[in-house]
Amino acid sequence: MGCAGSKDDTKPTVTEFAKGTKFAKGEEVKSANGEHKLILQEDGNLVIYTGDAAKWSSATDGKEVSGAEITAEGDLVILNGEEKVWSAAVEGAEKWAFTDDATLVALDAEGVQKFTSDPSAYSLRTRSATIASKAPIGVEVEEGKTYYWCTCGLSKNQPFCDGSHAGTEFKPMAWTAPESKEVYLCACKRTKNALFCDGTHTEIEDKKEEAAAEEEEEDEVSAASTPRP
Repeated sequence: MGCAGSKDDTKPTVTEFAKGTKFAKGEEVKSANGEHKLILQEDGNLVIYTGDAAKWSSATDGKEVSGAEITAEGDLVILNGEEKVWSAAVEGAEKWAFTDDATLVALDAEGVQKFTSDPSAYSLRTRSATIASKAPIGVEVEEGKTYYWCTCGLSKNQPFCDGSHAGTEFKPMAWTAPESKEVYLCACKRTKNALFCDGTHTEIEDKKEEAAAEEEEEDEVSAASTPRP
């Protein structure tokens, strides 16, 4: 894997779904490598399997459902007739993809993830990633070039991966630039719109300032309550 922001000539293949795609009960969709499947089961549950092991589900088993579809707004919904039984709560996705690592993702026009079935991706980053910087990093990107955004915060080549995640649970996030332009990439690793900055770094600063203010206030109270000789 090219971790330094270079073009990747061995990108994993995916099974893609456009807006309007419908899934019938009992219908199986295979990943491009044939190792995983996505199925809307007869019991109403939408499930990803690797062999016989379930990797993810919509937790809708036992519900009456008639099918599933990707809406014109880019959301993935499970329906019972016209009634919405479950929704991925996605807006602005241009397409969905079922990857060779058994992950279902929604992508916007710029290739940014709007949804992922991998529960560890966001929670691991926000819980454990090192804050590389509390300000976004402006980068001039080239159309058609694939970049690998650092998610662990340890890279010395921010905002891109340099392999420093080796031996950890982290892995870089690949993104192919749809056009040549300047973009501002997150360096605090807490963004909800990975890999772009969404302003979350200002909240991190505020929390630290609040903590410092509270500590200072406690010190003042403690000093005031200390008996003088």
